[in-house]
Amino acid sequence: MSFQVFFTSAADADLDGIIDFIARDNPVRAMEFVTELQERINTILGEFPLSGNQYQRSRYLAFDNYVVVYDVDEQAREVYILLVTEGHRQWRVVLETR
Repeated sequence: MSFQVFFTSAADADLDGIIDFIARDNPVRAMEFVTELQERINTILGEFPLSGNQYQRSRYLAFDNYVVVYDVDEQAREVYILLVTEGHRQWRVVLETR
């Protein structure tokens, strides 16, 4: 049985930022890219929520050049996406400030 994946408001804002950044060069591709990324996150974490590495109380997983940080509620069978960011950013610092 799969887990349901939820994007927090902070993660939604991250995705909006990714769209804005990519849209500077290619607005159409920006939306396509973020939609594809969301679909991959939903598919992989919906089926394998414990596949990411542990970081403090959360987990993280790389999706190409992006890092996704998330929490898993095993009892409720839910995954909460906390952060979606480009992998070269100091995502641990960004996460700590949230």
